[in-house]
Parts: sequence; structure tokens; C-alpha cells
Amino acid sequence: DILQIGINSPTAPDFIIPDYKIVVDIKTALQFNIKYQLTCAGYALAYENEKQQDINWGIIYFIPTRSPSAFARILTYPQIHIFPINNKLREWFLDNRDEAYSIISKDAIPDFPKENKRDECPHCKFLKHCKSNGLTLDNGNEKKRNTPN
Repeated sequence: DILQIGINSPTAPDFIIPDYKIVVDIKTALQFNIKYQLTCAGYALAYENEKQQDINWGIIYFIPTRSPSAFARILTYPQIHIFPINNKLREWFLDNRDEAYSIISKDAIPDFPKENKRDECPHCKFLKHCKSNGLTLDNGNEKKRNTPN
């Protein structure tokens, strides 16, 4: 499931510049998450596999969002994060992909993930089961309230 690794459908980067070996993705959130780089790595691997041409650079065009305020007009400025898509980043993507696939392809229901690994919960096929055993949704992330039986 592409959502498990943070790649939304349709599975296409926002921009790809093959002549310069660059993939670009636009993200909005309250703060930058280093895992956004995995999205570019995934797009790069898919492109490299299909076109047999390397993609060596990733760019995250990040637009921070703010909660609206009645007291001030909040301005945000985009941030550009440029990074190499090297073998270490490719391996990090593949490890995350393999771990996600391992979890969702099993018939047995997994234990709750650790607190820092719950970003994937909203896209897991076991979400309903986990929620019925105490996982609750909080601002788009799952938090453990009870331990499952």
C-alpha cells in the first residue's frame, strides 16, 4: 500500500526533471518531517526502475502551515530542502517499505507500534482492530490508551 510509506495516489512526483536527475515533491504541514525524503527516494527508485536513468537529487518544497489566529495574520514562507538521493537514502526507503509490507501482509494482527512509529497507523489494514483494542486517533496520529488483550 503506497500510503503506508507516505506516497499518496496518484503515485507520481509533483515534478521530475530527468535532464538534471532531480525529483521534487511539495509538502505542507506544521513542521518538516525528515521522512519526507523517503517519498522522493521512492519516486526516484520507481523512475530509475522504469526508465533505467538515475535520479540523484531530491527536493522537498515545504510550505509550513499555521493554525489561524484571530489576533494576527500569520505569514508562512516556503522552505526548500535539497538532498542527495544516495544509496543510504535508497536503503532507508527500501527498509521502510519492506517493514510496512511485512506488517500488512501478515494474517496475524501485529502489536501496537512504538509511540514514534505510529505515523503509518492511519493507513494500516489493522487500524479498526487496534482502535477496538485501545488505540485512539489524536491529530491524525495514533496513540496507545490501553494494551490489547
